[in-house]
Amino acid sequence: IEIRYGKSELPAFYDCYADTHKRQGAAHEPLQFFEGVFNALGEEKVLCATAYVNGVADAAVFLIYTDYAGYYMYAGSAAKTQLKGSTKKILWDCMRLMKQRGTRQFILGGARHKNVAGTKFEGIQNFKRRFGAQVTDGYIWKKDLNLLMCTAYDLLFWLKCRLSGSAVPK
Repeated sequence: IEIRYGKSELPAFYDCYADTHKRQGAAHEPLQFFEGVFNALGEEKVLCATAYVNGVADAAVFLIYTDYAGYYMYAGSAAKTQLKGSTKKILWDCMRLMKQRGTRQFILGGARHKNVAGTKFEGIQNFKRRFGAQVTDGYIWKKDLNLLMCTAYDLLFWLKCRLSGSAVPK
């Protein structure tokens, strides 16, 4: 596995990311979103990496980090990965690199507290736990504070998904 880093990896990352979301029928951000984040934050705060197997992109991640923490924000894999451990390898290498850069912790994202046995979330949570993740309580959005603004946002998001050909989340 060869891991490549930097802004030049955005197209390969995006192919893996978009393919994963299309397979899952999930909405996803356009490439321009990631280019904008990268341009705004720069190499000092964004880590874009792709794992290549035999010269072909197999898995990729887009991480945002500070001295305080690295955040596992976006990731994806090829429709048919060539090597089962490529996602684990790229994530492990990114964790090591962030540690070398002074980041104190790595946040793998949310977990569900309800029973996830037999769902895709079980695999996701097991993946995180194998890296030593500690599940802590957090917060989830439960109430819309402004019904009109929320309805307008939902309508615009639905329209964006329909126009881009992405599945509308349920």
